Amino acid sequence: EISQPDYVLGEPMFFEAKAESLSNDERLYIHTCYATSEKSHTSKPQFPVIKNSGCMVESKSSRSRFIPHRNNAVRFSVDAFLFKEMAAQQLYMHCTMFVGSLVPTPTAKSCNYDSNTRRWVELFGPNSVCDCCDSSCGSEESAETPVMSSTSWTINPKTKVVLQAKKKMAPTTSTTTGTAWKSLPVDSADLQMGGVGEVGKAELDWPFRGGGVTWMEEKEVKGSAV
Repeated sequence: EISQPDYVLGEPMFFEAKAESLSNDERLYIHTCYATSEKSHTSKPQFPVIKNSGCMVESKSSRSRFIPHRNNAVRFSVDAFLFKEMAAQQLYMHCTMFVGSLVPTPTAKSCNYDSNTRRWVELFGPNSVCDCCDSSCGSEESAETPVMSSTSWTINPKTKVVLQAKKKMAPTTSTTTGTAWKSLPVDSADLQMGGVGEVGKAELDWPFRGGGVTWMEEKEVKGSAV
């Protein structure tokens, strides 16, 4: 059994969503992600991480970001945080996602906020699809799309880290794909999807080591995009 991972405040936590297989003209996207201090995805309060059909809203106030990868997987990092006025606590991540066109659109995208240029930037397409991130992008998300929930992890506030978390498919037909969620680092022996593959050096290196958060189960995700 994998022990519950323990992160210190401000430390980056790495997550991955991965579809079993996609065609060359499709890409996996995340609509929304948020964290709660209780297991239920309907519990309050909720800490928004990704909103507006793929806008990494947490990147406006931290190092959180989408990380480039293959078309059948979405990787992102989130700086470890605590809910206001709470000590060390267990947290859970809840996300919805779908399969869309390989070319990003305002309702199917992966946008990070560049604090240097003060602009939103898309990982795989024109930055113009991110222009709605500070307003409303609409959504192609189906009401049947299930919420994927992670197992818990613990945040330890006892740290010297200065960073402080703030309150924080060209096809038009529906596409169904078996999808598995996990966060990294993880024990590779327990991964349902097998090996992750090599990742090149980047500003935030991908840390393959034991003791990560795993997502609850495999579910079917349905959706469409224009």
